[in-house]
Amino acid sequence: MLNDGDGYYGGSHNFYIYDQGAAGYVFTPTDLDSTFAYMAVFSSIKHRQHPVFWWEGRGYADSHGQHWLVAMNDPDTRRAYVDAISTQLGKFDVAKLQGWLDSWSQQVAGAVAMDTRKWATVAQFQDAIHESKETLARRASFLGDFVGCSRGTGATTDADGDGVPWCNDCRDDNPAVSPGLPEVCGNAIDDNCDGVVDEGCPVVPPPPPPSPAM
Repeated sequence: MLNDGDGYYGGSHNFYIYDQGAAGYVFTPTDLDSTFAYMAVFSSIKHRQHPVFWWEGRGYADSHGQHWLVAMNDPDTRRAYVDAISTQLGKFDVAKLQGWLDSWSQQVAGAVAMDTRKWATVAQFQDAIHESKETLARRASFLGDFVGCSRGTGATTDADGDGVPWCNDCRDDNPAVSPGLPEVCGNAIDDNCDGVVDEGCPVVPPPPPPSPAM
């Protein structure tokens, strides 16, 4: 739900597996240490991180996890994912979340002011809190648009005019990249939005090592 930039969803594969003994293991795919302010202050995409194509608009991205490849390339599982977002969106209480953010920031405000080694100013700290509160509200609206687009009941804008709505297009700024297009070998681009670059292309062996100097 949140635009986490440092979790399994965000491509950094930063996750936890907890051993609960007889109860089994719990896979926790989200690490929140760069969620609230990071994606609002240090990333131009802010609240608009795509729920499926999380790398769109980012200057860099790690490789896709195996669970992303399995789930997002299966229509039924992809549909279930959209349904899960819709369900959680109904519980996404913006006012409550913003209230928590106010409470937590006030708890640490004194320590922030007294810290002589902080890299950010108090004003920047306060700006980050403001940006985070705005992100919480805008993220809820953005996710609602995503669900509506995915179900064909909302706005299905198509910025690059390739016939694929923004919610299903990993590069809505490039008509040469969209689901269903053939993969172009050797261009280092995921042309068909399946999360794999140059799949089905012949493997080019590395050049032989240079001959030893005589």
